[in-house]
Amino acid sequence: MQRCNDDDLLLLASDGLWDVFSNQDAVNLALRSMQRARERGASRMAACRVACTVLTKAAVDRGSRDNVTVRAACLPRAPPGEPRPPARLGLHPPARLAPRPPARRSTAHTNRLTAAAAAAAAAAACRW
Repeated sequence: MQRCNDDDLLLLASDGLWDVFSNQDAVNLALRSMQRARERGASRMAACRVACTVLTKAAVDRGSRDNVTVRAACLPRAPPGEPRPPARLGLHPPARLAPRPPARRSTAHTNRLTAAAAAAAAAAACRW
């Protein structure tokens, strides 16, 4: 894919975002978020970070049930008529909302499961 001087960011995300957003909807929300952050005095990097957080929260709000990880790289722009600057992408840590880890099981629960599995195996062996 060819890059052009109008490219502002590279948006990378896990399928948790793409399950609930179309490509264009995600880009529109990211650009709007970045523009608002810049209007409030944020740097380009901070605006990218804000866009990632907004997209991550919006995906969860839209009901995504998968892990949602969003990263954005602010792409350097070239003044009109000049060659594009070298790709020195400013990546930052991803905004991520992941499902909670499973609850720890008690020893008694584990022992019950082990006993149930042993009983099922013994019953299966008796059938033959």
